[in-house]
Amino acid sequence: MNIIHILRGKAIPESKNSINRVVYTLAANQVEAGHDVTVWGLHNDAIHNYPPRNFKTILFKTGLLGLWLSKSLLKQLNQLKTTDMVHLHGTFNLECLLLAYRLIKKNIPFIYTPYCSSARRHRIIKLPITKWIIDQLELYVMKHAKMVQFVQSFELEWYKDAEINASYIPVGQHVHHLQFKFSPVLIEEYPVFATLYLKEHDTGGLLTIIHAFELYKRAGGMGELWIITDVNDYKSIKNDISRSGIEKFSRFMFYTTEQEKLNLIANTTWMVAMNAKDILPLHVLETLAIQVPVIVNEQSDLADKIVAYQAGYNIGEPTPVALCKTFIHAYYEVNRARELGKNGYRLVLREYNWNKIIEQFNH
Repeated sequence: MNIIHILRGKAIPESKNSINRVVYTLAANQVEAGHDVTVWGLHNDAIHNYPPRNFKTILFKTGLLGLWLSKSLLKQLNQLKTTDMVHLHGTFNLECLLLAYRLIKKNIPFIYTPYCSSARRHRIIKLPITKWIIDQLELYVMKHAKMVQFVQSFELEWYKDAEINASYIPVGQHVHHLQFKFSPVLIEEYPVFATLYLKEHDTGGLLTIIHAFELYKRAGGMGELWIITDVNDYKSIKNDISRSGIEKFSRFMFYTTEQEKLNLIANTTWMVAMNAKDILPLHVLETLAIQVPVIVNEQSDLADKIVAYQAGYNIGEPTPVALCKTFIHAYYEVNRARELGKNGYRLVLREYNWNKIIEQFNH
């Protein structure tokens, strides 16, 4: 079986676009598992400007606004056999529809991972009839897919009445192979609580963390709050920190590469993820994979597994008071942080190991 991954991009692992990282890691590990894998990347320059990789990569120039498929891409599609398996990655758009239509017409089996496209669409598109039309087109693709992999569990609810073969798979890599530099910068009795600040994905969770840390310090709690970010425009957050009076106990830790981000996370005691939803559960999985325990709330898609594996804490309702109580509890259990972190590694290894998930591609 030849597996073909199709995405917008070049599957470059250093990309900030999580789809590129996931496709790269998934393809690389499928090759290691003995599969014949090719990545088809749709890009505006189609230049092979990336380091060597263990899978084949074919690049195609994208048409204007994705209104058509290039001749070279159509030629490759026509050469596919019914024994091949195609995996479509990315937000639903006209390109995705055109690709799926060709695959359906040729009876080529395919898997579709929409990466929250419905959620994005319903946030952006205001006209109800437009939403309905696009939803029906995407549903057409889903019904013909061998499997639909939703990256967030709530999306399954949107299509629970539709006749589709669906599963929930967080946007996870083969994360237990991540490389990082571990050199603790803290004294054991002074923990470092950290959170990732990604402006475009933050849903108010950071303010909850700031207010909770303020209460924690007032209660005599020790340690620091790290805000790990690649965002330069953080004036409003700095003002919130100033008003909370925790300037001396908080730091902005900047990174420019994914490796720098992992190194920063590896040197913290606890990662705090308070978004209303795990918009990017990949970051939670990365944190667990490098053996740092995670504090989440009841709305997290990964909360149940984190509790079951004792890989962190679920504070329940995402309020500053509830999080403050957990900070205090974590402070008194600081000596267990590394033990819980190892449990997080086991969680990733057992639940999100792509070499196990890969069996679903067999047909």
